[in-house]
Amino acid sequence: MYTFLAKLRLMAILALTGLLGAVPMQVSAESGSCTTASCTVTSQVNFSVVIPSFMRFRLGAAATQDTVTFTVPAANVGDSGSIAGTGGDQGSGVSTLDVISNMNGNVVVTVAVSDASGIPCASGACTGTFINWNEITTGTSGATAPPALDNGSTGTATFAPTAGIVNENANWTFSYDNTTTPVSGTFSGNVVYTATAP
Repeated sequence: MYTFLAKLRLMAILALTGLLGAVPMQVSAESGSCTTASCTVTSQVNFSVVIPSFMRFRLGAAATQDTVTFTVPAANVGDSGSIAGTGGDQGSGVSTLDVISNMNGNVVVTVAVSDASGIPCASGACTGTFINWNEITTGTSGATAPPALDNGSTGTATFAPTAGIVNENANWTFSYDNTTTPVSGTFSGNVVYTATAP
């Protein structure tokens, strides 16, 4: 549609250009005049501002993918004591969240885990075992609750607009709940967060 309209406009301009040599140019503008000793003359200018629709979404560093690591001390494995992470663009398992939209509707953030069985064993004695995704929890400094992680399910977070604008800047803090006793090893997985606006 945009290409077609651009061609139409170009043809119209060329046609007018061809006519300019044969027809005197006439300029139409709003003007006024007066001849009295004291007078007032007004003239109007119309302004138009075009704002495009946009949405911006950031979780973590602006240019690189965040990695958050939880290292559980041997004396605390499975004792339900929450474990803070390292990494994240702000450190200590904290990632920056920015959700901005001027589309006059909700922005919905969904999650998709890399393995529906859980966080898989990557190395060590844990081969073939998993840690449930719900062992990783997300806190926020913002007004909207983050999507929850779980095996095979898609959590959502809905950011509602104020006067047509969604604008939330927050810190998401990831923690390991540590409520189970997995086999020893390193477990590694990935979560994709997707923001959608109407």
